[in-house]
Amino acid sequence: GGELYKVIHSRDSGLERNRISGGVTPRVAQHWIGELVLTLEYLHQRHTVYRDLKPENCMLDNQGHVKLVDFGMAKRLEPKDHFRTKTNCGTLIYQAPEMLLNRPYR
Repeated sequence: GGELYKVIHSRDSGLERNRISGGVTPRVAQHWIGELVLTLEYLHQRHTVYRDLKPENCMLDNQGHVKLVDFGMAKRLEPKDHFRTKTNCGTLIYQAPEMLLNRPYR
């Protein structure tokens, strides 16, 4: 298995800033969501849960592609745990229901 690394980008290029500065077209938003889904799918295929998905952790590169940043809460799931975890972490208002209910998730 590979290693996860934390890459820091300028906070000026975050999705949150675009929302505050007037928004984006539905087509651009749809493109960003698609890129995020592909990124999360890539992580899940490697048994890794991100656990802190929020606008502040979604940055844009110079070409307008979404990059997921801040992997401090990410966790690689282990076979001995049946590829599940139960840790309640991340930003409360963005937490998944299973996390809030203290149920196992993957």
